[in-house]
Amino acid sequence: MSQTQSSSSQQFFSCGQQISAFVVASDLLSRLWESISTSTIQRTDPSKELTFQKQELPGFTIIALVTSPSCAKHQHQFLSPQLQRNDKRFKFLCTKDNPSFHINEVVLTLFESLYDELSSLLIESAAKAPLILTGHYLGGAVASLYTLWLLQNIPAKAKLPLCISFGSPLIGDDVLVATLRQSTWNSRFLHVVSNDDPIPRLFVLPGSPVVAADDTMMETNFEEPSSIYKPFGTFLMCSRSGHACFNHPETILELLRVTWSSSSGGRNPGHWGYNEDYGMIIQQLKHSLAYSAPVVQFSESPQRTSILLQLQVLGLLNNDNSNVWLTSLEEREKTDFLLKEKRTSDDKKLNDMKINMANLEWYKKLSKGKGGYYDCYKNKHEMRDIHVEKFKKELTNYWKEKVEEAEKKPQKEGAQLRTRWLYGGTNYRRMVEPLDIAAYYRRKEPNCSTPGEKDYCSKGRSSHYRLLEKWQAEEAKQASGEKKKVTAASLTEDSCFWARVEDARTLLENNGGTESVTDESMIEKMEEFENYVMDLIEKLAVSPEIFLEGSTFMQWWNQYEQILECDRSSPLIDYMRVHRYRNYG
Repeated sequence: MSQTQSSSSQQFFSCGQQISAFVVASDLLSRLWESISTSTIQRTDPSKELTFQKQELPGFTIIALVTSPSCAKHQHQFLSPQLQRNDKRFKFLCTKDNPSFHINEVVLTLFESLYDELSSLLIESAAKAPLILTGHYLGGAVASLYTLWLLQNIPAKAKLPLCISFGSPLIGDDVLVATLRQSTWNSRFLHVVSNDDPIPRLFVLPGSPVVAADDTMMETNFEEPSSIYKPFGTFLMCSRSGHACFNHPETILELLRVTWSSSSGGRNPGHWGYNEDYGMIIQQLKHSLAYSAPVVQFSESPQRTSILLQLQVLGLLNNDNSNVWLTSLEEREKTDFLLKEKRTSDDKKLNDMKINMANLEWYKKLSKGKGGYYDCYKNKHEMRDIHVEKFKKELTNYWKEKVEEAEKKPQKEGAQLRTRWLYGGTNYRRMVEPLDIAAYYRRKEPNCSTPGEKDYCSKGRSSHYRLLEKWQAEEAKQASGEKKKVTAASLTEDSCFWARVEDARTLLENNGGTESVTDESMIEKMEEFENYVMDLIEKLAVSPEIFLEGSTFMQWWNQYEQILECDRSSPLIDYMRVHRYRNYG
């Protein structure tokens, strides 16, 4: 192991206990539970299965989702494992990798029952102050859904909402969780779960109750229920002796199972005679925070020690499988740590990419005497061209990764991510794609042994360039207005410009090179190309270096001019014949 790797592993530790201590020590959980309890007492319409109450406090606003007394008393009649695919209000969660997901059908129905009344209130409230959505059992599940909906629909300048639920059931499948795990939205959810509460374990444990068509209780028919429902967000696991926080879905599923079997005394999870008083649990947690002391043997690894402390407070250290859990917990925590470390290294990577772009800018300046940087790279006459290959490869790998990352996120968050770095991505595309085009068409040169290539735009273009161009066009369309240019672009705005020039040259070569143009199809294509180039020139959207002596564009023009009829005229032909391009820009 290298010194760097050793240092990194020594610094790594699990922060679950520190996070849970911070949450419990604050008065937030008590305030939220008080809001839920008060809302339950003050319900204005007992006939509704679900209502909400708004409470404005200094610095933030609480929205408490509250179930009716009958719904709370007979929750097994409301909860079933039935899932609904790609609900219309949550299609924004679909991504390229995860185009389909499922949410619990009953929770969706309760969500819809309040939508007309609550959705506009949430938007208005979020614009004024930070929102915390909360709820108990089914209320907490619906609070999670409304938080997801609000994360997509919240006003741009508003602070992101937070959801804190108490004893709520799982609501989505593994695909939904995989999407949220790729997103910062995952950190907006905290679920408080007691070891003695069966409802968060519904759909997780074999033998969980499901209601049949005749309202009789039956066992779940899931062979592996955990493969369907998965947790997301952070779980604050509570036992009689303490509390700890966990984030990894597989770890949470495992703990939901083993903490129940440790505390249930053999009770079937279908036993519904429990109505956990989370108010009392919160008070017990504060007491344990003040008086508990660790009794575990400290390990050389900070990570292992912190995980042992978390297992201790959940009463799992004496379990026969504690060593197995410890190993799996370490592996998952390490995976999460490396993922976070990768994200935090983005600033350094971005700085490296700026250096690479600066090196390409310098190469571009040095290439002016050789027909411009496109033709200089295409011909590869000098040693510095080899270094350019390195800069280009590092930049391409970085931006492919950024585009892939944006595509994996929910639509709004992906769009926000793109907006932040789109300017840099556009400059990269305009600088580097011409070099890819040069490499693509280099193979058709007479001194190359490989066969010639053509039609880069449809056959050779990378998808990440297409997406960067598409996102830039969408951003430009939303802009308030385009400023009129007074100087020529330093980089040609259409990054495929040189591919279009190469294809225009190919047209001439296919025509024989020196014969007059008579084919109507070819004349039409050349006129289309002329209009395209002249439009860019009039908008000052091409770099002046396209007019450098020896450039591929000037080679095209010299060849084209020879076969033009004397009376042929067009804006571009007239512009080039009288050498107006010498004063371009």
